[in-house]
Amino acid sequence: MKYIFSLLISLVLLTNTINKEIEVKIIIVNNTVNEFESGILNIKETNQNIKIDELNSTILLPKKGKYKFSFTSDNFKPYIIFPYKITKRKNEIIIKLTENNNKLSNDTFKLNYVLSELNTISDIEKAIKDEKANFITFGINNSPINKKNLKINME
Repeated sequence: MKYIFSLLISLVLLTNTINKEIEVKIIIVNNTVNEFESGILNIKETNQNIKIDELNSTILLPKKGKYKFSFTSDNFKPYIIFPYKITKRKNEIIIKLTENNNKLSNDTFKLNYVLSELNTISDIEKAIKDEKANFITFGINNSPINKKNLKINME
């Protein structure tokens, strides 16, 4: 009887150690009027990109541990809440979707000049006169330069 009891306990412990995959619940909270269609969940440690197209879904991770997640969707700005360490108890990832206020295309972020082309002060002055230097900032607070207070001759 003791032999069977110890065999049963060892069998239960062995099955718990073999199954190391962790099921993670992904909960998407849509705080917008737009309908959620799909998004991509990126897991940095496993180099996985998983397409998520439901508000509540599950994924499998290989083992418990620390993971970093990111989420991208075309129409939303996501905020991700997840535990520091994924375990069997702490296994929820909450993705809150908010309005994407950035309606600019990728072409908008192209700079007019590469910084290496503005080598001298006269090059910078010319770019300011031609109103092609859009991203000049100064000081501690990185606020834009006010042309009225600028001490360069703007004629």
